[in-house]
Amino acid sequence: MMVTGLFRSIKVRLICSYLLLTVLTLSLVGGFTFPFIDYFMGKHEREDLLTNAQSLAAQATTLLTPDIQLGQLTDLVASFSFLADVRVRISDADQHVIIDTGQEQSVTEAIWALLVPGINPVVSPTPLWTSESGDAAVSPNDSGATVSRSFWHITKTQVSMGSRFQIEPDRDIASSAGGKENRTIPSPLPERSPLPLDQNRRLQGNGHSTGQLIAVVLEDSSRSVIGYLELSHGRKPYETAFHTALWTFIAVACVALAVAAVLGIIAGIRISTPIRRLNAAAMLMGDGDLTVRTDISDPDEIGQLARQFDRMAFRLQENFQALDREKATLKRFIADASHELRSPLSALSNSIEILQSDKLNDVLMKKHFLLQSERQIERLEWITRNLLDLSRLDSDFVEMVNEEIPCSELFEAIASMYQEAMQGKGLILKMNSTNTTQYVRCDRGRMLTALSNLMDNAIKFTASGGVIELGAYLDLADKSMVLSVKDSGIGISDEDLPNIFERFYRGKSGNTEGSGLGLAIVKRVVTLHGGSITVESHLQHGSRFLIRLPFDKLS
Repeated sequence: MMVTGLFRSIKVRLICSYLLLTVLTLSLVGGFTFPFIDYFMGKHEREDLLTNAQSLAAQATTLLTPDIQLGQLTDLVASFSFLADVRVRISDADQHVIIDTGQEQSVTEAIWALLVPGINPVVSPTPLWTSESGDAAVSPNDSGATVSRSFWHITKTQVSMGSRFQIEPDRDIASSAGGKENRTIPSPLPERSPLPLDQNRRLQGNGHSTGQLIAVVLEDSSRSVIGYLELSHGRKPYETAFHTALWTFIAVACVALAVAAVLGIIAGIRISTPIRRLNAAAMLMGDGDLTVRTDISDPDEIGQLARQFDRMAFRLQENFQALDREKATLKRFIADASHELRSPLSALSNSIEILQSDKLNDVLMKKHFLLQSERQIERLEWITRNLLDLSRLDSDFVEMVNEEIPCSELFEAIASMYQEAMQGKGLILKMNSTNTTQYVRCDRGRMLTALSNLMDNAIKFTASGGVIELGAYLDLADKSMVLSVKDSGIGISDEDLPNIFERFYRGKSGNTEGSGLGLAIVKRVVTLHGGSITVESHLQHGSRFLIRLPFDKLS
């Protein structure tokens, strides 16, 4: 269970995949490379053995016919085996062994003697290689031959790719010619009993790798078989080098596995760390924390996933905040409605109760209470309509339909709507604009609602004979289009100015008529257009409301 749980980790699986990929690569490289090297080296070994066998066969044939010259043949085979580092076996036509140098080469030394005229010869107990002069080719000499005192000592050393030869003057044998004790050199051929010819193509060594074997038929001048010649290596000449390369490869493979493990750990940490952060953020979000962010900026796929997660969290946070605002708006609407509807409903209830009373017989009084009831109903309708408008404007799902409208068209619509009310109160309407062709980009219906609320207040608080002005101008310094509504009414006190745009605010005196929702609606409409509203007012000198819309909302 613990192992299964461990492999559920991306980091562990990534490390294992790095190691598995490295092992697979090394196995493929080693599995193809080393057999190829073995085949290539074996092929060259067979070619060398065949060439040497053919060369030796040509010389050995002359020593086998008409009679076997065993001494010279022995010297020839011993010399060839020593120099070529091979096993030589010669058998007769009946496949009985005549000469066999042995599977393991025991001879590691030889003497090369040069015949120099005028120097007394010495007797050697072993075959020596002699030449008539320093430039003559080496030829075998019979055992026990007399030789000069000019000797060269040849030493053979086994190395990884075969044998290494060292040639130097032999002073010991040279001194023996002067009367000192003779030096005995071991015989290169061990004593063996005749054995049948081995027909196998491989030689089996004592714990060593199998070497190659080449057999050549020896024929006389009449093409008759007189014997057989075999050349072989007791073990592969390149075996040591091959094993060295193999162990080197294994060591490099171990280092490669260690490097792969380290790289896998690093890659696993780089991948698993952002995933853990992403998982932690998801858990916090699941617990209700929508402010959590991963803050992962990596350019890879995990970074892209993290950024999409952050974007999703931001959108969810916005949506939940919008829902919270909607909920708060609904609560505020209910509170506003219950607060504002309480007074007219109470007055209406009292009027109905009095009208239903049997004590009220006066017709004029009944008309009075009926008129009061009608006014309270109108007030309820007004409050309800404004509350619904304000509630809709508070919603984040308000759909604005903006269009380019001439300022003069807006003012003319307002003048038409309030013409009768202004004439009834004896008010004068003026429209001022620095540019009559100036356009404003806005939602026509909602902007008319805002201007209507400002006109309601201007007419309500301006005495008969007063003046109301509608204006529009371009404020280059403020980079805005300004719509203004100015009246010559009673004005607003300094202590009321900061609060007039709050809902249901009616001033400190408490005698102000209205629901206290009109200016709140105006401010909300202007805010939805990306603008702002300010007021300039002094008591008994009127008020001036300025609606500023930014240039990016204009044509």
